[in-house]
Amino acid sequence: MMLAGGLLLAILAGAAVQLGIVTQFFANEDGELHTPDVMERRELAVGRIVTRLRTAGPGQVSNLILDPVIAYEVAAGTPPEAPGLTPKTAELRDSFIDYLAGVGIDEISGSAGIATLKAELLRRARLVAGDGSPQAVLLQEFILQ
Repeated sequence: MMLAGGLLLAILAGAAVQLGIVTQFFANEDGELHTPDVMERRELAVGRIVTRLRTAGPGQVSNLILDPVIAYEVAAGTPPEAPGLTPKTAELRDSFIDYLAGVGIDEISGSAGIATLKAELLRRARLVAGDGSPQAVLLQEFILQ
């Protein structure tokens, strides 16, 4: 009895798919099937940043040279000239410089320090962007002098 019920259900489901009844539930107002947005990755060079770091001792001077790139996602097929993050490059730089002005050399030393630095820069990039499109901060150059 259960086998016959399962077989009948499978036949009805197959018929519904063939007749296009099922696709009506997944179609938009125009009758087209909804497909999830495909995203593509882009990169935005923020530009070289040179800043002075806080040091532990008096009279010691340390500089940080940083060249960050923001990896972000946009909908596939978005033209390169579309707004995106590019108009906010100056705001990104300002936010990064604001953070770096208060960083001490001991805070960014080692791999854990660099990971913390990248996480904070990513957090600030997302705040400036106003959404979650920034996916990563890549460091093309990282020099402590």
